[in-house]
Amino acid sequence: MNPPKGRDEGRRMNPGEEEKMSPSASEESLYFRSLKHSLVGFLVPGFCHELNNPIHNILLTLETLIEEDQILRPEERMEMVREALEEAERARVWVKDLQELTRDGPWEEVAFSVEDLVDQCLRWVRNESKARRFRMTKTVKGPLRDCRADKSGLRLVLLHLLWSGMHFFNDGGKGSIALEMKGEDILVELHWTAGGGSLQRNGPSSRRSEQPALMEGEVLKGLIGNMGGRIEVEEEASGERRVRLFFPCLRESPRGR
Repeated sequence: MNPPKGRDEGRRMNPGEEEKMSPSASEESLYFRSLKHSLVGFLVPGFCHELNNPIHNILLTLETLIEEDQILRPEERMEMVREALEEAERARVWVKDLQELTRDGPWEEVAFSVEDLVDQCLRWVRNESKARRFRMTKTVKGPLRDCRADKSGLRLVLLHLLWSGMHFFNDGGKGSIALEMKGEDILVELHWTAGGGSLQRNGPSSRRSEQPALMEGEVLKGLIGNMGGRIEVEEEASGERRVRLFFPCLRESPRGR
């Protein structure tokens, strides 16, 4: 994934000025690649779990069709075939999602529904959230307009925020995502609170490798800035983390939700 050229690219810089720019395009590209690799490793177990269920159900259905072929009525046989097709479609969606996550492609702006993208990300982290006793909720405040940004880049950022948020606590917690219009921008606000446990970074058994924090602040700001958005981050000692993402919307009539 190659980020677009920065606004200052092409302008002659004074000696040493380039070194002061943070982050560089090469650093952003490196962070995106490492972020994608870590997220794939994080999500694959959940994807395998979700894939195993429909495949198992298809096998059971086919075994029943074979073993009870002589006693099944035509309508019963057809119903079982429909069930197998539905399970196959369910598995196909998960395979398509995994392909979409791992596919390398050019950095490009497209129009898309941020709510649909958030729903996809929440579905992808569902198994991890259950394993960590972490409950995520989503609210939509009023009708939303579509966003125009780098969809694959925003997906990686959202997954990173969800991942780091869930791993921020030792003993479960609660998280919420709120979507609403703020002028010509769409606001995605993520909020995490501890569920009676301690912060992972302060836990007695915590290890550095188990403490995924937010990406380096300037790098994260640079990535989101290159996608046309901005980010605000708040972390409190009380065990709360709040992140606000702002992205410009298309100048079209709001779509009802």
